[in-house]
Amino acid sequence: MMLEVEENYLNIIRQRIKSLREKKGWTQEYLAEKINRSREFVNKFETGKQKISFSTLVRIAVAFDLSLKELVDLE
Repeated sequence: MMLEVEENYLNIIRQRIKSLREKKGWTQEYLAEKINRSREFVNKFETGKQKISFSTLVRIAVAFDLSLKELVDLE
């Protein structure tokens, strides 16, 4: 049950990151460069094939000029 909740939460975060990226007109490659990851990493994360570390979430928040709380908050 807990794993299912975690996966649902990660899916929401994935969708939010993809939506933010698209709203800014950024490619996966551009976001990857900003967070020091590969385009393949960003693609796999957005499609649910790649988990993400806390430090990468922080890098993504900084790239979008958001706090980590703003990036991952469901409210």
